[in-house]
Amino acid sequence: PDKRKFKRLKVSLNVKFKIISGEDPTEKSPELTGIVKDITSNGFCLEAGSVQIGRFHISHDSSMMTKNRLGMELQIPQEEANRSFDTIYVLGEAIWYDKKDLNFQYPYYIGIRILEIAEEDKSKLDALMSNL
Repeated sequence: PDKRKFKRLKVSLNVKFKIISGEDPTEKSPELTGIVKDITSNGFCLEAGSVQIGRFHISHDSSMMTKNRLGMELQIPQEEANRSFDTIYVLGEAIWYDKKDLNFQYPYYIGIRILEIAEEDKSKLDALMSNL
C-alpha cells in the first residue's frame, strides 16, 4: 500500500529548470526542460532528460557533501478557457531519482520536495490542485 502523507494528483505540466550549486547559489547550470507528471502540496515527480549537465548534478555537488537545489518554472493553465498559461516559480531539491527507459525523451523520474514558493504562486498551485 502507498504510505505517502499526501495524495498525488496526475498532471502534465511543462517545466524549465536550472540546477543551483549548493555551495555557491550564484553558480547555475544551463536550462533544462521536463514534465511534471504528478503533484502534491509539498512536491512533485519530474520527468527529465538528464540528472547531470556538465559539472552540475541534480542532487549533490561534486564533493557529494552538499545538496544542490533546483530553480523551476512550472507552466500551469490559467482558469480562463483561452488556453494561456501562468508561470509559477519554485525552489526545490531532489529527494530521489530513478531511470525508466520507457520514456525516450525524459527517462529520469525525479522526486522533488518544494522548499520555497511565493504565496501568490502557492495559491495558483493550490487552485490547480483543487480543480484536478
